[in-house]
Amino acid sequence: MLTILRALEPVPHDLYCGTIGFVSPSGRMRVNLAIRPLTLYENAEAILSVGGGIVFDFEVRSEYKESLRKARFAAGNALKPRWCAET
Repeated sequence: MLTILRALEPVPHDLYCGTIGFVSPSGRMRVNLAIRPLTLYENAEAILSVGGGIVFDFEVRSEYKESLRKARFAAGNALKPRWCAET
């Protein structure tokens, strides 16, 4: 399965839609879903990951516009959208 995914999507996705959390030595666990993570890098670059869902009646342009609207809350005028394949 992973071999097929690597062939179809050769560019890594970084952190997106995974679960972030911890388990303490006492067994306490806290988790959260990363649906719009902002990743900061040492070179001062920041990547805000957003996306839309693919459902029965989805339209590519509509989902893309919705993703941009979701990103503007954090990025504002600094928003420079690019497709995952271009990163």
